[in-house]
Amino acid sequence: MARDEARPRPRRWLPFRRRTRRAVAAVLPERPPATPPTAPPPARIIAVTSGKGGTGKSIVSTNLACYLARHHRRVLLFDADFGLANAHLMLGMQPDRTLANAVRDGASLESCVVPGPHGVSLLSGSSGVAEMAALGPADIYRLAAQLEVLQERFDRIVIDTGAGIAPATLTFLHAASETVVVTTPDVTAITDAYAVIKTLRRSRADARLGILVNRARNRNEGRDVFHRLERVASRYVGDAPSYLGSLPEHRVVAGSVARRMPFLLGHPRSEPARRFLRMTRRLKRLGDRAPSRPTDRILPLLGSD
Repeated sequence: MARDEARPRPRRWLPFRRRTRRAVAAVLPERPPATPPTAPPPARIIAVTSGKGGTGKSIVSTNLACYLARHHRRVLLFDADFGLANAHLMLGMQPDRTLANAVRDGASLESCVVPGPHGVSLLSGSSGVAEMAALGPADIYRLAAQLEVLQERFDRIVIDTGAGIAPATLTFLHAASETVVVTTPDVTAITDAYAVIKTLRRSRADARLGILVNRARNRNEGRDVFHRLERVASRYVGDAPSYLGSLPEHRVVAGSVARRMPFLLGHPRSEPARRFLRMTRRLKRLGDRAPSRPTDRILPLLGSD
């Protein structure tokens, strides 16, 4: 009896199980082939520029980069002011690699990126290097074309350009998806801001431009400055920029520069921080198109010369 219990029983249910599987498979729809994972879209490039120095452009750039780092995993702040870079100071950094390494040593832009605070990576420009302030078109294009490599590594790229309409500045403005033009109520700043708008519109008609008025005494003054630019641009350029808002002249902003701490992080409930957050929402609406490759926008600029 013990031998009979130890003997394995025949597995007569296996043929039935196989027949059941075949019957079920016959009535089920075919499984679609596995689709390969799609590559993430290239990083959106946002340029922050001004017609003249001293408008607070770098303050806006660093705070914008810190804001984006709170909402996106990978953010790069690219200081494209080749001769007088200062974005690293706003972040309290002294980077050991800068754009000078890319020009002098032939290093790639990617190898010059250094990790920074607040979740922001930094590609620092150079300061006080005469040869960097006088780069030729070939070097400028080579640097700008490498942005496509950085687009694969980051989710957002903020470019802090040099002031004015120098060839290097215009090249990086062409590479950007959207451009923030920072001005102040000062008449010279307004005049130079219009020069940037006019020059960029004439070489790139589809440029998306937004105006941010810094150091406005109140919201009305900010809107008055914008309406002056809007009227002139509509009359002589044909397409007016959008209004992003204004930032007040405030001790919090000045103190953030001295402490090397963006005011958006150091004083998140202050009036400048609240207005800055409203500006970012308008900027998001300005850039509703899918980002494209920088070289697609830079090549027409080179071909127009």
